[in-house]
Amino acid sequence: MSTRAQIQTEGSKVLLYLHGDGMPESVLPALLPFLVEFHAERGHDPMYLPARFLQRLANENDKALRDMSVEMSSSYKPNLFLSLGVGTEIHGDLDFFYRVRKNGTVEVKVPTSSEGRPKFKKVAEHPLGAAYQQAA
Repeated sequence: MSTRAQIQTEGSKVLLYLHGDGMPESVLPALLPFLVEFHAERGHDPMYLPARFLQRLANENDKALRDMSVEMSSSYKPNLFLSLGVGTEIHGDLDFFYRVRKNGTVEVKVPTSSEGRPKFKKVAEHPLGAAYQQAA
């Protein structure tokens, strides 16, 4: 079963959708270093940040799928058009929701309700530290 997640940058309505591997132990090791690097160059930029992170995820995902197809068999054709998406609505079947805050933290939330618009409870907060604060 897939672990679905969405990532939102404060100041943007754009939501990145991860169909699988959405648990914190998969998302945070990719997201946190990216944010420090991104903010050193652009600060908190809600227009470019989601696009660039999605690009990075897509590149890594495509490489992993291609490597897997070589290992499995020459007849295996991975679907490179699944697993990542972009939208403006909160998905109704999420396991995790991440919010990149302008103050230099990433909030990790889990759904507490799925009726109507999902409600979330914060379960963790990850500050990005001084490097992030200096670039903001």
